[in-house]
Amino acid sequence: VTRSTLLEVIREAGLPISEQPFTIAEAQSAREAFITGAGTLVMPIVSVDGVALGDGKPGPVATRLRKLYVQKATEKAC
Repeated sequence: VTRSTLLEVIREAGLPISEQPFTIAEAQSAREAFITGAGTLVMPIVSVDGVALGDGKPGPVATRLRKLYVQKATEKAC
């Protein structure tokens, strides 16, 4: 449910979606990243195996997706 709702949110926001395997090195070179799950919703992550992503703070895209996801989940719950 979390994944399908998040994909819906991403599409509605007009953001590109690319799902593909990646290496640890590729993850560590990302400007920002997030994890998603029933307990975490959309959680920005700031490092991978001790390597900071971007400036080491939650990025604007992940932060925006978290906000939009919570809004969508609240709408669906009502």
